[in-house]
Amino acid sequence: MPDPMNPIGDMLAKFGGMKQKLDEAAKAAAQRTATVNVGGGMVSAIANGKQEIVRINIDPQAMGDKAMLEDLIAAACNQALAQTKGFVQEEMQKVVAQLGLPLPPGFDISKLFG
Repeated sequence: MPDPMNPIGDMLAKFGGMKQKLDEAAKAAAQRTATVNVGGGMVSAIANGKQEIVRINIDPQAMGDKAMLEDLIAAACNQALAQTKGFVQEEMQKVVAQLGLPLPPGFDISKLFG
């Protein structure tokens, strides 16, 4: 129960386990993956929550047009990474909610924790 006579002590108690909770959130995000298909399924990219592209799949029919293939690969990678960024944001928001910290709507907390 919060002590109204010691608000700083209460705040420090909340932050005491923050490092561990942030590490757990980062680990949870890292275990998730996002798969994106572009060009009608001609190219797919799979990214993990560490913001790494772990696999690219290319339909052999896409091999004939180099410029189109390059564009599709870039689009798939960018979309997959954008989705995994959302994973990190979700996990960090959970930590913030557990600590009872208010954040403005739309605030990207993941930028605070590289």
